[in-house]
Amino acid sequence: MAQHPAEPITPQIVAGVEEHLAALTTLRSTQRWLAALIALALVSQMTLYAAGRFGRLLDAAPPVVTSAPTSAPVSRPGTRPADMLERARAYSPQIRTAARITYAADLLVGTASALLLPMAMFVGVSVSLAGRLGGARSMIIGLFQALIIVLLLCPWHHWLELAALPIRGALCRFTEVDAALALPLEPGLAGAPELLRFLGLPFVTLLFLLAVTLRFRRGFRFALERVDPELRVRVI
Repeated sequence: MAQHPAEPITPQIVAGVEEHLAALTTLRSTQRWLAALIALALVSQMTLYAAGRFGRLLDAAPPVVTSAPTSAPVSRPGTRPADMLERARAYSPQIRTAARITYAADLLVGTASALLLPMAMFVGVSVSLAGRLGGARSMIIGLFQALIIVLLLCPWHHWLELAALPIRGALCRFTEVDAALALPLEPGLAGAPELLRFLGLPFVTLLFLLAVTLRFRRGFRFALERVDPELRVRVI
């Protein structure tokens, strides 16, 4: 009696794993949104500080504009970067108001997102272990990196009311930046602490944030391919 060739066995997803995989997908989307909010808060504060320090767009008093004599020919506004910068300085009060609002919003949104990020990573690890999806190792490393982000990001010196605390968070208030910009940047290594405070520390935090995102992405891809090897899709 002729035997029919055995049909190729296709990997079947175990019952109940679909829900764990769907939950992990939702957590991955949540992690990406939280990381994007933190990155937006850091980049906006770095941009405003650089504009205030190197472009003098956050000066308390706008530059004095002297009126030209009536007999002199009226010159058209130039399009050179220097001319555009001078025109932007005329709106210094409006820029300062927008910067004050931006710093307050960044501090609120960035701090809240930083506190929620380790929670999302922890739930992702729990879902991966409960559903036996795999990839928990990468997510656990990402969880500890997210906790480091909390330590780097949150303004502990404000919460603990220790104004003399030498360590500051990557997110700051507008009053701190305004007080720093009121004084000229000291030359050489003497001005390094200010640059590290407002540019270096946020940049380091962004690197940890990128590492967290890559760790979660790696764990998610491992779980996706382990559940069903046919699902070798590109995960961004």
